[in-house]
Amino acid sequence: MFWNLSWYIVSSITLMMTSLLSLIYSLYLIYHDNSVFIEWTILEFNSLELNVTIFSDWMSMMFLSAVTFISSMVVSYSHSYMSHDKSPVRFLLLVIAFVLSMVMLIISPNIFSLLLGWDGLGLVSYCLVIYYQNNKSNSAGMITALSNRIGDVCLIISIALFSSMGDFNIFTWINGGQWNSNEMMLMVLIMIAATTKSAQIPFSAWLPAAMAAPTPVSALVHSSTLVTAGVYLLIRFSPMLNELHNNFYLLLVSTLTMFMAGLCANFEYDLKKIIALSTLSQLGVMMFSISMGLEVLAFFHLITHALFKALLFLSAGLIIHTLNNTQDIRNMGGITKMTPVTSSLMNMANLSLCGFPFLAGFYSKDMIIEMNLMNSNNFFITMMLLLATALTASYSMRLSFISMTSHYMNGSLQSVSENDKFMIFPMICMGVFSVCSGSTLMWILPPMSLSIVLPMGYKMMTLILVLTSLITGYILAQSRTFSFNLNMWFISNMWFLPMITGKNLPEAFSLSSKNYLKLQDQGWTEKLSSQGLYEQFSLMSKNIQVIQDNSIKTFMLLFLVFTLPVIWLII
Repeated sequence: MFWNLSWYIVSSITLMMTSLLSLIYSLYLIYHDNSVFIEWTILEFNSLELNVTIFSDWMSMMFLSAVTFISSMVVSYSHSYMSHDKSPVRFLLLVIAFVLSMVMLIISPNIFSLLLGWDGLGLVSYCLVIYYQNNKSNSAGMITALSNRIGDVCLIISIALFSSMGDFNIFTWINGGQWNSNEMMLMVLIMIAATTKSAQIPFSAWLPAAMAAPTPVSALVHSSTLVTAGVYLLIRFSPMLNELHNNFYLLLVSTLTMFMAGLCANFEYDLKKIIALSTLSQLGVMMFSISMGLEVLAFFHLITHALFKALLFLSAGLIIHTLNNTQDIRNMGGITKMTPVTSSLMNMANLSLCGFPFLAGFYSKDMIIEMNLMNSNNFFITMMLLLATALTASYSMRLSFISMTSHYMNGSLQSVSENDKFMIFPMICMGVFSVCSGSTLMWILPPMSLSIVLPMGYKMMTLILVLTSLITGYILAQSRTFSFNLNMWFISNMWFLPMITGKNLPEAFSLSSKNYLKLQDQGWTEKLSSQGLYEQFSLMSKNIQVIQDNSIKTFMLLFLVFTLPVIWLII
Protein backbone atom coordinates (compact mmCIF):
# COMPACT_ATOMS: atom_id res chain seq x y z
CA MET A 1 0.00 0.00 0.00
CA PHE A 2 2.86 2.38 0.82
CA TRP A 3 4.47 1.83 -2.57
CA ASN A 4 1.15 2.51 -4.33
CA LEU A 5 0.73 5.74 -2.33
CA SER A 6 4.25 6.90 -3.20
CA TRP A 7 3.65 6.23 -6.90
CA TYR A 8 0.48 8.31 -6.86
CA ILE A 9 2.04 11.15 -4.87
CA VAL A 10 5.12 11.37 -7.10
CA SER A 11 2.99 11.34 -10.25
CA SER A 12 0.63 14.00 -8.91
CA ILE A 13 3.47 16.31 -7.82
CA THR A 14 5.28 15.87 -11.14
CA LEU A 15 2.16 16.73 -13.12
CA MET A 16 1.49 19.75 -10.89
CA MET A 17 5.03 21.08 -11.40
CA THR A 18 4.68 20.59 -15.16
CA SER A 19 1.42 22.51 -15.07
CA LEU A 20 2.96 25.41 -13.15
CA LEU A 21 5.99 25.64 -15.47
CA SER A 22 3.77 25.46 -18.56
CA LEU A 23 1.56 28.27 -17.23
CA ILE A 24 4.58 30.49 -16.51
CA TYR A 25 6.00 29.78 -19.97
CA SER A 26 2.61 30.53 -21.55
CA LEU A 27 2.47 33.92 -19.80
CA TYR A 28 6.01 34.63 -20.98
CA LEU A 29 5.04 33.85 -24.60
CA ILE A 30 1.93 36.03 -24.31
CA TYR A 31 3.95 38.93 -22.95
CA HIS A 32 6.63 38.71 -25.67
CA ASP A 33 4.14 37.70 -28.41
CA ASN A 34 6.25 34.94 -29.93
CA SER A 35 6.43 31.17 -30.32
CA VAL A 36 9.16 28.54 -30.40
CA PHE A 37 9.87 25.76 -32.93
CA ILE A 38 12.26 22.90 -32.14
CA GLU A 39 12.82 20.70 -35.16
CA TRP A 40 15.22 18.01 -36.27
CA THR A 41 15.23 15.75 -39.31
CA ILE A 42 15.18 11.97 -38.89
CA LEU A 43 14.60 10.90 -42.53
CA GLU A 44 15.10 12.41 -45.98
CA PHE A 45 13.75 10.95 -49.22
CA ASN A 46 14.38 13.02 -52.34
CA SER A 47 12.73 16.37 -51.59
CA LEU A 48 10.53 14.99 -48.79
CA GLU A 49 11.71 15.32 -45.19
CA LEU A 50 10.34 13.61 -42.10
CA ASN A 51 10.94 15.86 -39.09
CA VAL A 52 10.26 15.62 -35.39
CA THR A 53 8.89 19.00 -34.33
CA ILE A 54 7.92 20.54 -31.01
CA PHE A 55 5.87 23.70 -31.20
CA SER A 56 5.34 26.04 -28.24
CA ASP A 57 3.04 29.03 -28.33
CA TRP A 58 0.79 30.58 -25.69
CA MET A 59 -2.18 28.42 -26.71
CA SER A 60 -0.40 25.05 -26.59
CA MET A 61 1.35 25.85 -23.31
CA MET A 62 -1.83 27.08 -21.62
CA PHE A 63 -3.73 24.00 -22.76
CA LEU A 64 -0.83 21.80 -21.60
CA SER A 65 -0.98 23.55 -18.22
CA ALA A 66 -4.72 22.86 -17.91
CA VAL A 67 -4.33 19.20 -18.95
CA THR A 68 -1.50 18.47 -16.51
CA PHE A 69 -3.23 20.34 -13.65
CA ILE A 70 -6.45 18.39 -14.07
CA SER A 71 -4.45 15.17 -14.44
CA SER A 72 -2.61 15.92 -11.20
CA MET A 73 -5.90 16.38 -9.35
CA VAL A 74 -7.36 13.22 -10.92
CA VAL A 75 -4.30 11.14 -9.96
CA SER A 76 -4.53 12.34 -6.34
CA TYR A 77 -8.27 11.60 -6.34
CA SER A 78 -7.75 8.16 -7.88
CA HIS A 79 -5.57 6.99 -5.00
CA SER A 80 -8.63 6.73 -2.75
CA TYR A 81 -11.28 6.08 -5.38
CA MET A 82 -9.39 3.09 -6.85
CA SER A 83 -8.21 1.74 -3.51
CA HIS A 84 -10.34 -1.38 -4.04
CA ASP A 85 -8.52 -2.19 -7.28
CA LYS A 86 -6.24 -5.21 -7.33
CA SER A 87 -3.63 -3.44 -9.46
CA PRO A 88 -3.66 0.32 -8.79
CA VAL A 89 -0.24 0.79 -10.41
CA ARG A 90 -1.62 -0.57 -13.70
CA PHE A 91 -4.42 1.99 -13.54
CA LEU A 92 -1.92 4.76 -12.82
CA LEU A 93 0.30 3.76 -15.75
CA LEU A 94 -2.69 3.78 -18.11
CA VAL A 95 -3.66 7.28 -16.93
CA ILE A 96 -0.09 8.54 -17.37
CA ALA A 97 0.05 7.03 -20.88
CA PHE A 98 -3.24 8.75 -21.65
CA VAL A 99 -1.88 12.11 -20.51
CA LEU A 100 1.38 11.66 -22.44
CA SER A 101 -0.59 10.92 -25.64
CA MET A 102 -2.52 14.17 -25.15
CA VAL A 103 0.71 16.08 -24.51
CA MET A 104 2.18 14.74 -27.75
CA LEU A 105 -0.93 15.84 -29.64
CA ILE A 106 -0.78 19.33 -28.11
CA ILE A 107 2.86 20.14 -28.89
CA SER A 108 3.04 18.45 -32.33
CA PRO A 109 2.63 20.55 -35.47
CA ASN A 110 3.88 17.62 -37.53
CA ILE A 111 1.10 15.42 -38.88
CA PHE A 112 3.07 12.21 -38.17
CA SER A 113 3.74 12.91 -34.49
CA LEU A 114 0.24 14.33 -34.17
CA LEU A 115 -1.11 11.00 -35.44
CA LEU A 116 0.92 9.16 -32.77
CA GLY A 117 -0.75 11.20 -30.03
CA TRP A 118 -4.14 10.89 -31.75
CA ASP A 119 -3.91 7.09 -32.02
CA GLY A 120 -2.44 6.85 -28.53
CA LEU A 121 -5.55 8.53 -27.13
CA GLY A 122 -7.78 6.07 -28.97
CA LEU A 123 -5.82 2.99 -27.87
CA VAL A 124 -5.42 3.92 -24.20
CA SER A 125 -9.04 5.11 -23.98
CA TYR A 126 -10.14 1.64 -25.12
CA CYS A 127 -8.01 0.06 -22.39
CA LEU A 128 -9.52 2.39 -19.78
CA VAL A 129 -13.14 1.96 -20.92
CA ILE A 130 -12.86 -1.85 -20.65
CA TYR A 131 -11.02 -1.54 -17.31
CA TYR A 132 -13.95 -3.15 -15.49
CA GLN A 133 -14.00 -6.38 -17.43
CA ASN A 134 -17.65 -7.16 -18.12
CA ASN A 135 -19.96 -7.30 -21.12
CA LYS A 136 -21.15 -3.71 -20.76
CA SER A 137 -17.61 -2.36 -20.62
CA ASN A 138 -16.60 -4.51 -23.56
CA SER A 139 -19.47 -3.19 -25.70
CA ALA A 140 -18.72 0.40 -24.70
CA GLY A 141 -15.03 -0.06 -25.50
CA MET A 142 -15.78 -1.49 -28.93
CA ILE A 143 -18.12 1.32 -29.98
CA THR A 144 -15.59 3.86 -28.65
CA ALA A 145 -12.68 2.31 -30.54
CA LEU A 146 -14.57 1.74 -33.80
CA SER A 147 -16.07 5.24 -33.84
CA ASN A 148 -12.66 6.80 -33.30
CA ARG A 149 -11.09 4.61 -35.99
CA ILE A 150 -13.12 6.50 -38.60
CA GLY A 151 -11.32 9.69 -37.63
CA ASP A 152 -8.00 7.87 -37.50
CA VAL A 153 -8.44 6.68 -41.08
CA CYS A 154 -9.28 10.23 -42.21
CA LEU A 155 -6.13 11.52 -40.52
CA ILE A 156 -4.02 8.81 -42.20
CA ILE A 157 -5.44 9.77 -45.62
CA SER A 158 -4.62 13.41 -44.87
CA ILE A 159 -0.98 12.34 -44.37
CA ALA A 160 -0.98 11.19 -48.01
CA LEU A 161 -2.29 14.61 -49.06
CA PHE A 162 0.41 16.33 -46.99
CA SER A 163 3.07 14.15 -48.63
CA SER A 164 1.84 15.22 -52.08
CA MET A 165 2.35 18.82 -50.94
CA GLY A 166 5.94 18.08 -49.89
CA ASP A 167 5.85 19.02 -46.20
CA PHE A 168 4.30 17.39 -43.13
CA ASN A 169 4.32 20.56 -41.01
CA ILE A 170 0.73 21.78 -40.75
CA PHE A 171 1.71 25.42 -40.10
CA THR A 172 3.60 25.59 -43.37
CA TRP A 173 0.32 25.23 -45.25
CA ILE A 174 -1.96 27.02 -42.82
CA ASN A 175 0.12 30.18 -42.74
CA GLY A 176 0.48 31.24 -46.33
CA GLY A 177 1.05 27.95 -48.12
CA GLN A 178 0.36 27.60 -51.83
CA TRP A 179 -2.82 25.58 -51.98
CA ASN A 180 -3.54 23.07 -54.70
CA SER A 181 -6.62 21.08 -55.61
CA ASN A 182 -6.30 18.87 -52.50
CA GLU A 183 -7.19 21.64 -50.05
CA MET A 184 -10.95 20.95 -49.98
CA MET A 185 -10.42 17.21 -49.52
CA LEU A 186 -7.91 17.86 -46.74
CA MET A 187 -10.30 20.08 -44.79
CA VAL A 188 -13.15 17.60 -45.21
CA LEU A 189 -10.94 14.84 -43.78
CA ILE A 190 -9.80 17.02 -40.89
CA MET A 191 -13.40 17.99 -40.06
CA ILE A 192 -14.56 14.35 -40.13
CA ALA A 193 -11.65 13.35 -37.88
CA ALA A 194 -12.45 16.18 -35.45
CA THR A 195 -16.18 15.40 -35.35
CA THR A 196 -15.56 11.71 -34.60
CA LYS A 197 -13.10 12.43 -31.79
CA SER A 198 -15.35 15.15 -30.31
CA ALA A 199 -18.49 12.97 -30.74
CA GLN A 200 -20.53 15.29 -32.94
CA ILE A 201 -23.59 13.99 -34.79
CA PRO A 202 -23.72 11.27 -36.18
CA PHE A 203 -20.82 9.94 -34.06
CA SER A 204 -22.31 10.89 -30.68
CA ALA A 205 -23.27 7.42 -29.43
CA TRP A 206 -19.85 6.48 -28.05
CA LEU A 207 -19.56 9.40 -25.59
CA PRO A 208 -22.25 8.32 -23.07
CA ALA A 209 -21.22 4.68 -23.61
CA ALA A 210 -17.67 5.54 -22.48
CA MET A 211 -19.09 6.14 -18.98
CA ALA A 212 -18.33 2.48 -18.35
CA ALA A 213 -14.81 3.61 -17.45
CA PRO A 214 -13.92 4.46 -13.81
CA THR A 215 -15.12 7.91 -12.74
CA PRO A 216 -11.61 9.47 -12.45
CA VAL A 217 -11.03 8.45 -16.07
CA SER A 218 -14.34 10.04 -17.03
CA ALA A 219 -13.25 13.26 -15.31
CA LEU A 220 -10.06 13.25 -17.37
CA VAL A 221 -11.64 12.18 -20.67
CA HIS A 222 -14.58 14.59 -20.59
CA SER A 223 -12.68 17.64 -19.40
CA SER A 224 -9.40 18.08 -21.21
CA THR A 225 -8.15 15.03 -23.11
CA LEU A 226 -9.95 12.69 -25.51
CA VAL A 227 -13.08 14.62 -26.46
CA THR A 228 -11.27 17.96 -26.66
CA ALA A 229 -8.66 16.62 -29.11
CA GLY A 230 -10.97 17.20 -32.07
CA VAL A 231 -11.76 20.75 -30.93
CA TYR A 232 -8.05 21.52 -30.48
CA LEU A 233 -7.26 20.11 -33.94
CA LEU A 234 -9.88 22.35 -35.55
CA ILE A 235 -8.59 25.36 -33.60
CA ARG A 236 -5.17 24.71 -35.14
CA PHE A 237 -6.68 24.37 -38.63
CA SER A 238 -9.07 27.31 -38.16
CA PRO A 239 -7.15 29.78 -40.40
CA MET A 240 -7.56 27.39 -43.32
CA LEU A 241 -11.19 26.73 -42.36
CA ASN A 242 -11.94 30.45 -42.38
CA GLU A 243 -10.09 30.97 -45.65
CA LEU A 244 -12.00 28.22 -47.44
CA HIS A 245 -15.41 29.26 -46.04
CA ASN A 246 -16.12 25.56 -45.56
CA ASN A 247 -17.89 25.88 -42.21
CA PHE A 248 -21.58 25.28 -43.00
CA TYR A 249 -21.24 21.54 -42.30
CA LEU A 250 -19.54 22.27 -38.97
CA LEU A 251 -22.13 24.92 -38.05
CA LEU A 252 -25.09 22.63 -38.70
CA VAL A 253 -23.57 19.56 -37.01
CA SER A 254 -22.51 21.48 -33.88
CA THR A 255 -25.93 23.15 -33.58
CA LEU A 256 -27.80 19.84 -33.81
CA THR A 257 -25.37 18.19 -31.39
CA MET A 258 -25.72 20.73 -28.60
CA PHE A 259 -29.52 20.80 -28.96
CA MET A 260 -29.81 17.00 -29.02
CA ALA A 261 -27.52 16.56 -26.00
CA GLY A 262 -29.32 19.21 -23.94
CA LEU A 263 -32.73 17.74 -24.76
CA CYS A 264 -31.69 14.16 -23.92
CA ALA A 265 -30.06 15.17 -20.62
CA ASN A 266 -33.40 16.50 -19.34
CA PHE A 267 -34.88 12.98 -19.56
CA GLU A 268 -31.89 10.98 -18.32
CA TYR A 269 -31.59 9.46 -14.82
CA ASP A 270 -28.04 8.11 -14.83
CA LEU A 271 -25.84 10.65 -13.02
CA LYS A 272 -22.73 10.07 -15.10
CA LYS A 273 -24.66 10.03 -18.38
CA ILE A 274 -26.25 13.39 -17.57
CA ILE A 275 -22.79 14.88 -17.09
CA ALA A 276 -21.58 13.12 -20.26
CA LEU A 277 -24.43 14.63 -22.26
CA SER A 278 -23.57 18.04 -20.81
CA THR A 279 -20.02 17.52 -22.14
CA LEU A 280 -21.48 16.71 -25.55
CA SER A 281 -23.53 19.89 -25.44
CA GLN A 282 -20.53 22.05 -24.55
CA LEU A 283 -18.43 20.44 -27.29
CA GLY A 284 -21.15 21.53 -29.68
CA VAL A 285 -20.82 25.09 -28.34
CA MET A 286 -17.04 25.01 -28.98
CA MET A 287 -17.50 23.70 -32.52
CA PHE A 288 -20.16 26.35 -33.08
CA SER A 289 -17.70 29.03 -32.04
CA ILE A 290 -15.03 27.66 -34.40
CA SER A 291 -17.50 27.60 -37.29
CA MET A 292 -18.13 31.33 -36.72
CA GLY A 293 -14.38 32.04 -36.95
CA LEU A 294 -13.93 32.67 -33.20
CA GLU A 295 -11.21 30.12 -32.45
CA VAL A 296 -9.72 32.09 -29.52
CA LEU A 297 -13.15 32.28 -27.93
CA ALA A 298 -13.59 28.52 -28.48
CA PHE A 299 -10.24 27.95 -26.76
CA PHE A 300 -11.36 30.21 -23.90
CA HIS A 301 -14.49 28.09 -23.41
CA LEU A 302 -12.41 24.91 -23.77
CA ILE A 303 -10.22 25.83 -20.79
CA THR A 304 -13.02 27.03 -18.51
CA HIS A 305 -15.19 24.03 -19.37
CA ALA A 306 -12.33 21.63 -18.63
CA LEU A 307 -11.93 23.01 -15.11
CA PHE A 308 -15.56 22.98 -13.96
CA LYS A 309 -16.39 19.73 -15.80
CA ALA A 310 -13.56 17.93 -14.01
CA LEU A 311 -14.98 19.22 -10.70
CA LEU A 312 -18.45 18.01 -11.68
CA PHE A 313 -17.17 14.48 -12.35
CA LEU A 314 -15.06 14.36 -9.20
CA SER A 315 -18.05 15.44 -7.10
CA ALA A 316 -20.29 12.89 -8.80
CA GLY A 317 -17.64 10.22 -8.24
CA LEU A 318 -17.51 10.87 -4.50
CA ILE A 319 -21.32 10.74 -4.30
CA ILE A 320 -21.38 7.45 -6.22
CA HIS A 321 -18.52 6.11 -4.07
CA THR A 322 -20.26 6.90 -0.78
CA LEU A 323 -23.74 5.70 -1.88
CA ASN A 324 -22.55 2.17 -2.63
CA ASN A 325 -22.02 2.72 -6.39
CA THR A 326 -25.52 4.09 -7.02
CA GLN A 327 -25.72 6.14 -10.23
CA ASP A 328 -29.51 6.51 -10.59
CA ILE A 329 -30.46 9.98 -9.33
CA ARG A 330 -33.92 8.68 -8.38
CA ASN A 331 -32.21 6.65 -5.65
CA MET A 332 -30.42 9.71 -4.28
CA GLY A 333 -31.85 12.69 -2.44
CA GLY A 334 -30.92 14.68 0.62
CA ILE A 335 -27.19 14.31 0.00
CA THR A 336 -26.69 17.98 0.97
CA LYS A 337 -27.06 17.03 4.64
CA MET A 338 -24.70 14.06 4.36
CA THR A 339 -22.00 15.57 2.13
CA PRO A 340 -22.22 19.36 2.44
CA VAL A 341 -18.80 20.15 0.94
CA THR A 342 -19.30 17.87 -2.07
CA SER A 343 -22.82 19.21 -2.65
CA SER A 344 -21.60 22.81 -2.50
CA LEU A 345 -18.81 22.13 -4.98
CA MET A 346 -21.14 20.23 -7.30
CA ASN A 347 -23.67 23.07 -7.26
CA MET A 348 -20.85 25.51 -7.94
CA ALA A 349 -19.80 23.50 -11.01
CA ASN A 350 -23.45 23.22 -12.14
CA LEU A 351 -23.98 26.97 -11.94
CA SER A 352 -20.75 27.56 -13.82
CA LEU A 353 -21.95 25.15 -16.51
CA CYS A 354 -25.24 27.04 -16.76
CA GLY A 355 -23.40 30.31 -17.36
CA PHE A 356 -24.44 31.89 -14.07
CA PRO A 357 -23.09 35.47 -13.86
CA PHE A 358 -19.47 35.90 -12.74
CA LEU A 359 -18.63 32.20 -12.59
CA ALA A 360 -16.18 30.58 -15.04
CA GLY A 361 -18.65 29.51 -17.71
CA PHE A 362 -20.39 32.88 -17.82
CA TYR A 363 -17.56 34.78 -19.52
CA SER A 364 -17.07 32.41 -22.44
CA LYS A 365 -20.68 31.26 -23.03
CA ASP A 366 -22.12 34.75 -22.78
CA MET A 367 -19.59 36.09 -25.28
CA ILE A 368 -20.29 33.25 -27.74
CA ILE A 369 -24.04 33.94 -27.59
CA GLU A 370 -23.56 37.69 -28.02
CA MET A 371 -21.22 37.22 -30.98
CA ASN A 372 -23.82 34.96 -32.60
CA LEU A 373 -26.49 37.64 -32.07
CA MET A 374 -24.20 40.11 -33.84
CA ASN A 375 -23.42 37.64 -36.63
CA SER A 376 -25.44 37.07 -39.79
CA ASN A 377 -26.57 33.55 -38.87
CA ASN A 378 -30.15 32.69 -39.71
CA PHE A 379 -33.04 32.47 -37.27
CA PHE A 380 -32.92 28.66 -37.01
CA ILE A 381 -29.27 28.58 -35.92
CA THR A 382 -29.76 31.38 -33.39
CA MET A 383 -32.84 29.78 -31.85
CA MET A 384 -31.11 26.39 -31.58
CA LEU A 385 -28.18 28.00 -29.74
CA LEU A 386 -30.50 29.81 -27.32
CA LEU A 387 -32.56 26.66 -26.75
CA ALA A 388 -29.41 24.62 -26.09
CA THR A 389 -28.29 27.23 -23.53
CA ALA A 390 -31.71 27.10 -21.85
CA LEU A 391 -31.68 23.28 -21.79
CA THR A 392 -28.23 23.32 -20.16
CA ALA A 393 -29.53 25.34 -17.22
CA SER A 394 -32.66 23.17 -17.07
CA TYR A 395 -30.94 19.78 -16.75
CA SER A 396 -28.31 21.14 -14.37
CA MET A 397 -30.93 22.41 -11.95
CA ARG A 398 -33.03 19.26 -12.40
CA LEU A 399 -29.99 17.22 -11.38
CA SER A 400 -29.35 19.38 -8.32
CA PHE A 401 -32.98 19.43 -7.16
CA ILE A 402 -33.53 15.67 -7.52
CA SER A 403 -30.26 14.53 -5.97
CA MET A 404 -29.83 17.13 -3.23
CA THR A 405 -33.05 18.74 -2.02
CA SER A 406 -35.57 15.89 -2.05
CA HIS A 407 -35.93 13.11 0.53
CA TYR A 408 -33.22 10.50 1.01
CA MET A 409 -34.14 7.52 -1.19
CA ASN A 410 -31.20 5.13 -0.74
CA GLY A 411 -30.67 2.24 1.65
CA SER A 412 -30.18 2.68 5.37
CA LEU A 413 -26.80 0.94 5.62
CA GLN A 414 -24.55 3.61 4.10
CA SER A 415 -21.21 4.89 5.34
CA VAL A 416 -21.16 8.47 4.08
CA SER A 417 -18.18 10.67 4.92
CA GLU A 418 -15.98 13.41 3.54
CA ASN A 419 -12.88 12.69 5.58
CA ASP A 420 -10.65 11.45 2.76
CA LYS A 421 -8.20 14.27 2.07
CA PHE A 422 -7.03 12.67 -1.19
CA MET A 423 -10.55 13.13 -2.60
CA ILE A 424 -11.62 16.41 -0.96
CA PHE A 425 -8.44 18.44 -1.57
CA PRO A 426 -8.49 18.05 -5.41
CA MET A 427 -12.17 18.97 -5.44
CA ILE A 428 -11.57 22.15 -3.43
CA CYS A 429 -8.72 23.15 -5.77
CA MET A 430 -10.94 22.58 -8.80
CA GLY A 431 -13.73 24.54 -7.08
CA VAL A 432 -11.50 27.59 -6.73
CA PHE A 433 -10.61 27.48 -10.41
CA SER A 434 -14.22 26.89 -11.49
CA VAL A 435 -15.04 30.24 -9.87
CA CYS A 436 -11.97 32.30 -10.75
CA SER A 437 -10.73 30.88 -14.07
CA GLY A 438 -13.21 32.77 -16.27
CA SER A 439 -12.30 36.26 -15.09
CA THR A 440 -8.61 35.39 -14.80
CA LEU A 441 -8.40 34.10 -18.37
CA MET A 442 -10.29 37.17 -19.56
CA TRP A 443 -7.43 39.28 -18.20
CA ILE A 444 -4.61 36.97 -19.31
CA LEU A 445 -5.55 35.94 -22.85
CA PRO A 446 -4.35 38.03 -25.80
CA PRO A 447 -6.91 40.74 -26.56
CA MET A 448 -9.66 39.51 -28.86
CA SER A 449 -10.77 42.11 -31.38
CA LEU A 450 -14.42 41.84 -30.35
CA SER A 451 -16.56 44.93 -30.28
CA ILE A 452 -19.98 43.87 -28.99
CA VAL A 453 -22.80 46.35 -29.54
CA LEU A 454 -26.28 45.00 -28.72
CA PRO A 455 -29.63 46.39 -27.63
CA MET A 456 -30.55 46.03 -23.97
CA GLY A 457 -33.07 43.26 -24.73
CA TYR A 458 -30.43 41.13 -26.48
CA LYS A 459 -27.90 41.86 -23.76
CA MET A 460 -30.24 40.62 -21.03
CA MET A 461 -31.44 37.62 -23.05
CA THR A 462 -28.82 35.23 -21.67
CA LEU A 463 -29.61 36.09 -18.06
CA ILE A 464 -33.35 35.77 -18.68
CA LEU A 465 -32.80 32.38 -20.36
CA VAL A 466 -30.77 31.05 -17.43
CA LEU A 467 -33.27 32.22 -14.81
CA THR A 468 -36.24 30.87 -16.77
CA SER A 469 -34.53 27.53 -17.28
CA LEU A 470 -33.80 27.23 -13.56
CA ILE A 471 -37.56 27.32 -12.98
CA THR A 472 -38.07 24.76 -15.75
CA GLY A 473 -35.51 22.47 -14.14
CA TYR A 474 -37.32 22.75 -10.81
CA ILE A 475 -40.62 21.81 -12.48
CA LEU A 476 -39.03 18.78 -14.18
CA ALA A 477 -37.49 17.71 -10.87
CA GLN A 478 -40.90 17.50 -9.20
CA SER A 479 -41.72 14.40 -11.28
CA ARG A 480 -39.22 11.60 -10.87
CA THR A 481 -40.86 9.57 -13.64
CA PHE A 482 -42.27 10.42 -17.06
CA SER A 483 -45.07 8.76 -18.98
CA PHE A 484 -43.46 6.39 -21.47
CA ASN A 485 -44.38 6.99 -25.09
CA LEU A 486 -42.73 7.01 -28.49
CA ASN A 487 -41.59 10.64 -28.20
CA MET A 488 -39.98 9.98 -24.82
CA TRP A 489 -38.27 6.90 -26.22
CA PHE A 490 -36.95 8.90 -29.15
CA ILE A 491 -35.60 11.70 -26.92
CA SER A 492 -34.09 9.57 -24.16
CA ASN A 493 -32.28 7.34 -26.67
CA MET A 494 -30.36 10.22 -28.27
CA TRP A 495 -32.55 10.25 -31.38
CA PHE A 496 -31.81 6.51 -31.88
CA LEU A 497 -28.12 7.25 -32.62
CA PRO A 498 -26.85 4.37 -30.41
CA MET A 499 -29.11 1.95 -32.27
CA ILE A 500 -28.06 3.21 -35.70
CA THR A 501 -24.33 3.71 -35.25
CA GLY A 502 -23.74 1.46 -32.26
CA LYS A 503 -25.41 -1.77 -33.28
CA ASN A 504 -27.26 -1.86 -36.60
CA LEU A 505 -24.58 -0.19 -38.69
CA PRO A 506 -21.78 -2.60 -37.64
CA GLU A 507 -24.18 -5.52 -38.12
CA ALA A 508 -25.05 -4.27 -41.63
CA PHE A 509 -21.37 -3.99 -42.52
CA SER A 510 -20.72 -7.43 -41.06
CA LEU A 511 -23.55 -8.98 -43.09
CA SER A 512 -22.43 -7.32 -46.33
CA SER A 513 -18.84 -8.42 -45.67
CA LYS A 514 -20.02 -12.01 -45.09
CA ASN A 515 -22.03 -12.04 -48.33
CA TYR A 516 -19.11 -10.58 -50.25
CA LEU A 517 -16.83 -13.24 -48.80
CA LYS A 518 -19.16 -16.07 -49.86
CA LEU A 519 -19.87 -14.70 -53.34
CA GLN A 520 -16.41 -13.43 -54.23
CA ASP A 521 -13.53 -14.76 -52.13
CA GLN A 522 -15.12 -18.20 -51.75
CA GLY A 523 -17.03 -18.25 -55.06
CA TRP A 524 -16.45 -18.25 -58.83
CA THR A 525 -14.33 -15.10 -58.78
CA GLU A 526 -11.71 -16.82 -56.68
CA LYS A 527 -11.99 -20.07 -58.68
CA LEU A 528 -11.42 -18.30 -61.98
CA SER A 529 -8.59 -16.09 -60.75
CA SER A 530 -5.91 -16.63 -58.14
CA GLN A 531 -7.18 -19.83 -56.50
CA GLY A 532 -7.85 -21.54 -59.88
CA LEU A 533 -4.43 -20.58 -61.20
CA TYR A 534 -2.87 -21.88 -58.00
CA GLU A 535 -4.60 -25.24 -58.36
CA GLN A 536 -3.64 -25.59 -62.06
CA PHE A 537 -0.02 -24.70 -61.46
CA SER A 538 0.09 -27.03 -58.47
CA LEU A 539 -1.22 -29.93 -60.59
CA MET A 540 1.24 -29.18 -63.39
CA SER A 541 4.13 -28.94 -60.96
CA LYS A 542 3.11 -32.21 -59.37
CA ASN A 543 3.05 -34.01 -62.74
CA ILE A 544 6.42 -32.59 -63.74
CA GLN A 545 7.85 -33.70 -60.44
CA VAL A 546 6.57 -37.21 -61.01
CA ILE A 547 8.14 -37.25 -64.47
CA GLN A 548 11.47 -36.13 -63.04
CA ASP A 549 11.57 -38.90 -60.46
CA ASN A 550 14.01 -41.81 -61.29
CA SER A 551 11.31 -44.50 -61.38
CA ILE A 552 11.47 -47.58 -63.68
CA LYS A 553 7.70 -47.57 -63.92
CA THR A 554 7.72 -44.01 -65.24
CA PHE A 555 10.41 -44.81 -67.83
CA MET A 556 8.61 -47.95 -69.02
CA LEU A 557 5.35 -46.03 -69.33
CA LEU A 558 7.02 -43.25 -71.31
CA PHE A 559 8.84 -45.80 -73.48
CA LEU A 560 5.61 -47.54 -74.33
CA VAL A 561 3.78 -44.28 -74.97
CA PHE A 562 6.44 -43.01 -77.41
CA THR A 563 7.59 -46.28 -79.06
CA LEU A 564 4.29 -48.07 -79.68
CA PRO A 565 3.06 -45.46 -82.21
CA VAL A 566 6.40 -45.65 -84.04
CA ILE A 567 6.28 -49.44 -84.22
CA TRP A 568 2.71 -49.35 -85.41
CA LEU A 569 3.65 -46.91 -88.21
CA ILE A 570 6.60 -49.06 -89.31
CA ILE A 571 4.52 -52.19 -89.48
